[in-house]
Amino acid sequence: MGGEPGMGGEPGMGGEPGMGGEPGMGGEPGMGGEPGMGGEPGMGGAPPAFVCDGAEIPHLMGEDDVFDDENRFARPVDGPATLRFAAPCGENARSALYAFRARDAGFYLFNTTSPTTDFDPVLFAAVGCPGVSDALGCDDDSVGLGPELGVHLEADEQIVVGLAAFGAGAGIGQTDLGVRYFAYAGVGQPCGGGDNPSCAPDQRCVFVAPESDDATCAVDAPPVLTGGRAFRDGDDVLALRIEGTDPTRDALNLAMELLDGGEPIVVDAETGQTDLFGEFFEPIGRMAVFVAHTRLAGLASFPEADGVRVRVIDELGNESAPLDLPIAPIPEVGAGAPCDRFGVSNLCPGEQGCFGRRGFERCMDLGAPVITEARFAINVEAQSIGFEISGQHPNAQIIQVAFALGDANGNPVRILGNDAVGVDPGEATYAADGTFHLRASYLLPEGVAERAAEVRFVLVGVGETESELGERDIEAPAPAAAGGACDPLAALDVCPAGRRCDPEDARCVAEDLTCPPDTPVTAIDTRRAGVGRWRVTGNAFAVPGRAGGTCGGGAGGVVLSFTAPAAGTYRATLDLGYEGVVIVRRGCRLTLPSDEIACAIGAEQTLDLDLGAGETRWIILEAQQPAEGAKVDLGAYDVTVERLP
Repeated sequence: MGGEPGMGGEPGMGGEPGMGGEPGMGGEPGMGGEPGMGGEPGMGGAPPAFVCDGAEIPHLMGEDDVFDDENRFARPVDGPATLRFAAPCGENARSALYAFRARDAGFYLFNTTSPTTDFDPVLFAAVGCPGVSDALGCDDDSVGLGPELGVHLEADEQIVVGLAAFGAGAGIGQTDLGVRYFAYAGVGQPCGGGDNPSCAPDQRCVFVAPESDDATCAVDAPPVLTGGRAFRDGDDVLALRIEGTDPTRDALNLAMELLDGGEPIVVDAETGQTDLFGEFFEPIGRMAVFVAHTRLAGLASFPEADGVRVRVIDELGNESAPLDLPIAPIPEVGAGAPCDRFGVSNLCPGEQGCFGRRGFERCMDLGAPVITEARFAINVEAQSIGFEISGQHPNAQIIQVAFALGDANGNPVRILGNDAVGVDPGEATYAADGTFHLRASYLLPEGVAERAAEVRFVLVGVGETESELGERDIEAPAPAAAGGACDPLAALDVCPAGRRCDPEDARCVAEDLTCPPDTPVTAIDTRRAGVGRWRVTGNAFAVPGRAGGTCGGGAGGVVLSFTAPAAGTYRATLDLGYEGVVIVRRGCRLTLPSDEIACAIGAEQTLDLDLGAGETRWIILEAQQPAEGAKVDLGAYDVTVERLP
């Protein structure tokens, strides 16, 4: 006849009878309900809900709710947020709260469906009725404008999950509040992203090898230093080589103290601080056994330093035990001798540098780059310039390409007020025979591409050696083959019609005009407001780091689309509650100037769009870039589209 009341801690206050739970683990029967009658053994029943702000909050998952085959569950949410609990992030004042009980120990990932323009969701979790002091976490924009929040929970542990809307006074609209369960993997078992499980809180998910993305769980442990050397290069520079092991493969940065007779030197008299911090030349994460190099300036202020005490810090802040190293003068090797390319263990003499294949470097004379082939191309429509340069330089790498543009009459074409500019050499390849090949492209400021007809350029190598001056006429972009290599900025070459250059692998792929999966889009054509008329309203958010348009922007959080039901001219009227930037593109993913239909600044805009039947345009609402790292609730927008006679 059923079991004892379900597992679950405190006595229930007026709850429903337990549904056939397992025998209770020491708890008293819940008040107001008899034990469950019959049925299969359950999950212990749901413990009583929290009462917050005078209201009993619902459970995210009820007793009869189960995870699907991918360990996911979601429930529809349709505001409003009435409880006066603010999320610790997101500038809000009210929340919708849900109790959640972990049925098994593991990692639980909470999220919402892609937000619409109705509201921008914020998620947080707390151990009880929420306050900032007991928050377990808060997230606003992990996935596009959508939140994602992960929490480690023990079996039967109960928390509160809160859903709010970004912006003071903003209200919650329709969405799904979801949770996904990841069981803990054991030590040595696969872990990580996708469908792989999480590691227990006392373990780390670590890469199995530097060149592999595979990872396994390992017991958390700090790095261990096994040796090293410290040299003074002149009066000012300290050169360090550190050797060690790291079982969790996440060693990151260097901490150290300068020593005088074995005692730490105070580097800040006001605070008494003795620690100095630095970064290594090359990342040492993912390496179980590492050798790290660095050179640090500023030693001239501490001529008494005769030693250094070093520690290595990992991603979680774990520190190795300190290692004391004496500081010695850096040795100099002879001409043509094996050398340290980092300039840490030794230096080459005079005007020689350390060059050659890694592991086989030798001291060689510095030589100037020699240009053998070169072409510069400009795409006027895309407002971009690119170059391909080949040459010989056996003893150094190219560190800069400096060029100046001229018009058809030989007059200089300035770039941002400069006669000449220096740019990174971009994609550079060097062969064992001393030859090299450079390939790169860049966007040009407005008004430059149309005027440029010729270019003069030099290559700058290590040691500030320069090639002879090169001169070339500006070429047009070459055609790229379908599926072949291409230039993402379309300066050096252009993909055939119907294809675009994928910026990830620089190959011509079938053109995809849609938005990336994590981009929230509102289709205006689904919001009918009369015959031949459509309207959408909402709030706009400025988010740093967006693509922007030719007239400005780069801080947009609203993407609208309109698909024409029939061929014709459609007038878009925009009424913004802020001085905004409106960009119209023929493809959501396409951000080159040539893909832009219109770009305008102002609170009120009227744009006419000539469209074929089924043709789509994307309207992006942006603002000028806000403060770095900030997201700003710009205000309301009202967009109407109507077909002209």
